Amino acid sequence: MVLLRLSWKDFRSRPLRTLLTLSSIVIGVGAVVAVSLAIENSRASQRSMLKAVSGRTTLEIQAEGGSPFDSDVLKDVKELPGVQLATGLIRRYSVMFFSETKKVKVQYLGVDPTLDREFREYRVVAGEPLTDFDQVLMDKGFANSLGIELQSIVKFSTQSGLRQATVVGFIEPQSGSSVLQGGLVILPIQTAQKWSRAQRRLDLIQVLADEKADTALLAEKIREKLPEGIRAKVPSLRSELGNESTVTMEQGLRLATAFSLVIAIFIIYNTFQMNVGERRRQLGILRALGTTRNQIVQMIVGEGLLLGIAGTLLGWTIGFFATRWLSMTTSNLIEIEISSDHLAWFPFFLAGTLGIVVSFAGAYFPAMRASRLSPAEAMRVVASGELEPSNQLLAYLGAFLSTIGITVLLLCILGIIHINHAITGCILFLLGGIVALPTFLEQATKLVLKCFGGLLGVEGRLAQRQLLRNRGRTSLTIGILFIAISTGLGMACTILDNIRDVKRWSEESLVGDFFVRATMPNMATGQAADMPKGLADKIKALDGVRLVETLRFVSARAGENSVIVVAREVSSRDRKLFDIVHGDAEGIFDGLLKGDVAIGSVLAERAKLKLGDDLTLETLTGPVSLKIVGIVNDYLAAGVTVYMNRKQAETLFNVEGDSVIIVDTEDNKTADVRHSLHAFCDEDGLILQSQSDLLKLVREKVDGVVSGLWVVLALCSLIAAFGLVNTLTMNILEQTPEIGMLRVVAMTRMQVRRLILSQALLMGLIGLIPGVFAGLFIAYVLSLSLLPTTGHAVTFYFRPWLTIGTFLIELAVVIVASLLPAERAARIPIVKAMRY
Repeated sequence: MVLLRLSWKDFRSRPLRTLLTLSSIVIGVGAVVAVSLAIENSRASQRSMLKAVSGRTTLEIQAEGGSPFDSDVLKDVKELPGVQLATGLIRRYSVMFFSETKKVKVQYLGVDPTLDREFREYRVVAGEPLTDFDQVLMDKGFANSLGIELQSIVKFSTQSGLRQATVVGFIEPQSGSSVLQGGLVILPIQTAQKWSRAQRRLDLIQVLADEKADTALLAEKIREKLPEGIRAKVPSLRSELGNESTVTMEQGLRLATAFSLVIAIFIIYNTFQMNVGERRRQLGILRALGTTRNQIVQMIVGEGLLLGIAGTLLGWTIGFFATRWLSMTTSNLIEIEISSDHLAWFPFFLAGTLGIVVSFAGAYFPAMRASRLSPAEAMRVVASGELEPSNQLLAYLGAFLSTIGITVLLLCILGIIHINHAITGCILFLLGGIVALPTFLEQATKLVLKCFGGLLGVEGRLAQRQLLRNRGRTSLTIGILFIAISTGLGMACTILDNIRDVKRWSEESLVGDFFVRATMPNMATGQAADMPKGLADKIKALDGVRLVETLRFVSARAGENSVIVVAREVSSRDRKLFDIVHGDAEGIFDGLLKGDVAIGSVLAERAKLKLGDDLTLETLTGPVSLKIVGIVNDYLAAGVTVYMNRKQAETLFNVEGDSVIIVDTEDNKTADVRHSLHAFCDEDGLILQSQSDLLKLVREKVDGVVSGLWVVLALCSLIAAFGLVNTLTMNILEQTPEIGMLRVVAMTRMQVRRLILSQALLMGLIGLIPGVFAGLFIAYVLSLSLLPTTGHAVTFYFRPWLTIGTFLIELAVVIVASLLPAERAARIPIVKAMRY
């Protein structure tokens, strides 16, 4: 109990340092919770939508490319032995209008109301079941979030125009396995067929097998009855395309989290090492009074665990609220609807464990060091063994860790191991440099003094002596600065390189005077809401329209890969179509006209395809081999895309409708065409955008990422400042008698300030200069390691303004962080210093 009171007294006597230590734990724990929950929410949102559609389904039957097929297939399936129930579905994306100005993207599901409850486990909690054609059911939570009430009239953008329906009931899932994605609306299948102009056709058949039926054998029997181009499969619980679209972002989030935890360990260790040094006399007195070494360890480690628990609780809270912002940012960036309401226990458990383990590790080693001091040694200000020599073993260990890190990064670049291990490689590489630093600290300080000795003067040499007095603490502080700048600069370069790649893709691929669409295509799956049929022909007939091209996105399979086929009208040789990685514009244009294809770079990398190879697609007429005439950079559907001529897609996949209509106008009639297009769009609830509007939308999305980048850089600088203030404060305490002696022999207060500033500059320059090169190296290897994901090398650009600016900002942080400790040292009374 006495030791506990001493710990509490120590916390209260140093509130700022306690707050800084607590903050480092909060940052690390909060980052783990926010990132882990955001990633889990992204995946859960995809799973819940798929589960909401598939329900208890044993098998799904669908045409290649997802095109509608004859409803007579359902009759043949129902008659097969082993089939308990079978039902048809119409599944389409749409825009739902629920007020004069409000709209939201939804997926509507046309079902047989008499059978649907056998497949999807939900109950009507308000209103009534479907009884008439123009009625819909809606998830209660989704409706409440939009302010929609029973009997509200809502409108949907469909292939037959803008259609309205009445919300007659609210539903809730009956079990956790049937969680409904908010944007799912259920309506009678006859209504959905009418809206989508798919009378007597189905998008999907769901099969519920008998309990004793063999699923694999039943699937084989069903395939024997199916026409060519229609297949039966087990429902997927995770969208492959959605997974690929979030890999790069997940990688960046994990990298930031890992570095925040590493820095937190250094901060905590440095703080407790400093606390032990300041309390040396207190610990010596306790040892003299009979306190055992184990009790000393338990007291210091207990303080660390107490801070760890408090930091974990605060980190959980901050991480929970940060998850909503992170999920929203991710959703806006990659066009995936992500719910932030999914709370998994594992991210909290993982973050809590890491927070406590980090706190324990940060406090344990200083505690062990303190417990080994005898009472006589502890009563001294500077222990005799504290003038640490260099250790060659540390140099070897550092070289080993850096070598392992570089090897891991190389294996990621070659695609031999998963890209997630690139984070481990980066951390090992940086840790290796920090571990080896004490061995070369003396040489490093001499080199800095040789370069800047004239500027630092005699204060610089005195500063060097103090830094070498405790190599461990000095190396840790330099390590924090090293990690801060290398992490910040490396992430900045990587993010800016990827943003530059996205902007180039948008400028090369999104070419046209106007774009007409119902919604922005989903960046994960390529799915877009339906637009009225025949709209493109109406636009072509407008006066002043020079050219109209349409895009339609179709899901398909190429071997083991799920792909998005982009059916595009190819009508103008002068128009830019792609951001080309391999091939040339003329060859791609001619090839598409002949029936060849261009593919996304991610698909090319994954399937190991190159120019001139054949790509085999599963189509309505069976497997078809198509020659690859171009490989293009593509951020639609995670780059797993296949571009082909619209006419060919109509033959192979029975493509209907349009996802996007691209309009070019005559030079002097742009304003007139815009006015006419506005009339069409207002009538059917569509979106009209000019090319500049669309590019602005892309820029706004990536600018949000850049804003987050500057927050990360500011956080890195703040953490580095924490570590520097801690070390300088400890150095001042140890130098107090020396400062008093120097003041006696006429050292001025200004010279004392320069002494402390020199210590800060020495540590800053030793940590920041190598950190700049390490950051550039990390950015370069990360761009290479993303090759298996992006399918093409994201070009690394050296940005002098960013590199120099980051270095100067971090150096300014070092100087500013040293001002308070320097002023504190300068104001120590000479008599007090001599008596200390």
